[in-house]
Amino acid sequence: MRKKRFSIAQNLINAKLANSTRGLESLQHYPDIDPYVIFPYLKEIGKAKDIPELMGIEGDSAKLYWDEYKKAIPEKWGFVERSGRNSSDYTNTLLNYGYALLEAECLRVINTVGLDPSIGFLHEMRNEKRSLAYDLQEVFRGEVDIVVYKLLSKGYRAPKKAFLRMNNYSLRLKEGGTDKLSKAYETQMSERIEYEGKLIPRRKVIERKGYELAEYIEGKKRRY
Repeated sequence: MRKKRFSIAQNLINAKLANSTRGLESLQHYPDIDPYVIFPYLKEIGKAKDIPELMGIEGDSAKLYWDEYKKAIPEKWGFVERSGRNSSDYTNTLLNYGYALLEAECLRVINTVGLDPSIGFLHEMRNEKRSLAYDLQEVFRGEVDIVVYKLLSKGYRAPKKAFLRMNNYSLRLKEGGTDKLSKAYETQMSERIEYEGKLIPRRKVIERKGYELAEYIEGKKRRY
């Protein structure tokens, strides 16, 4: 099982980096963006010997990815780097809420296919965590990144009305902001794309990957 877990983890990171590259390709009309800056890290994934090394590759590539991504975000939105939770700028606040929407979608898929959400392959396994949802989410984070880019590049209206500044200076989205982001997210995930010769909604790809993972774990599928 250890070998299978590592194989799944490798595939998750490989898919994330490949999708991140495709996301940057969609932004390459910005002349300063290098969409292939993380491409060399794809070769390193196959050389990794354990999960920590994989996470290191992911972390190093992510720094380069965000450096390129921010070139497409207008300076007025204050995006300097990916800061995670308790963000103090508009861009990271939108990203955080978008990732929460994606996490909920991944969790729904995991429950549908009958897998245990606390048993992850890339992230740490703890009962109080949704490790497997975090795993599956990694592959599709780029969808949220594009949603946020589209919102901000078109001019996100009334930021002061849509955001709430907390006592610790972090930002939270108000109802109007969450509604606008949720609608943009739904539009992105409902868009039909070509997958295995068919046109299906983007969110159906997440579902397909969930079923493939379940079949691979159960031994019904040789590769994931």
